[in-house]
Amino acid sequence: MDSSRHKHLVGGLRRCTSKIPKKYIFRMEPVTQRLIYLTEAQFEPGSNDLVLKNRLGIMSPQEMDVAEARALERAMNSFIGSYGESHRFMVADLLALHKDWLGEIYDWASIGK
Repeated sequence: MDSSRHKHLVGGLRRCTSKIPKKYIFRMEPVTQRLIYLTEAQFEPGSNDLVLKNRLGIMSPQEMDVAEARALERAMNSFIGSYGESHRFMVADLLALHKDWLGEIYDWASIGK
C-alpha cells in the first residue's frame, strides 16, 4: 500500500473509531495513541487491496459480494420473526445480527457479544 493511501486510510479510521471503546481497538502505538491497524482495515493477500481479509480466502470482489449477500439472506431468515413490533433494538441486538451475518466471513465481525 503506498504511503499516501496508508495515511488517508489510517486518518479515516482514526476519525471513524474515535468513539469506539478501546477494548475493540486491537493495536495502538503506545506513545502517540495513533491508530496503527484494525483487523477490518486489512486486505486479503492477492486481492490488490480490493477485498478485506476474510476467513474464506476470497480474493475477488464479485465473489465476496455473493458471499456477503448469501450470508445476509441466511441471517435475515434466521432473525425474521425473532423480534416483535414493539422490540427496542439495543446494541446487543445489533452485535448479534452483525455476528450472525458476517461472523463466518470476517474475524472482526464477531467482536463483541
